[in-house]
Amino acid sequence: MKLLTIPLICLLMLVSPLTLADKHNKAPDISKQQAASIAQQQHAGRVLSVKLVDGIYHVKILSEKGEVRTVLVNSSTGNTHN
Repeated sequence: MKLLTIPLICLLMLVSPLTLADKHNKAPDISKQQAASIAQQQHAGRVLSVKLVDGIYHVKILSEKGEVRTVLVNSSTGNTHN
């Protein structure tokens, strides 16, 4: 039993980080274009940039008044956060 325990623990230590990495490297469910469109529904204006950071799109929008707003769009659900 002891002979199997150590190799099993070593195997689990190697596999666990790979499983966690897969969750973080998951492709987004919505595209950059969809994120930009969702953000524009919240704040009218011209999209300046869209960046994906840790599963959240950061969409910068220039309003007609010249203000720059950043809208956060969840890449899995499409929910927004201002």
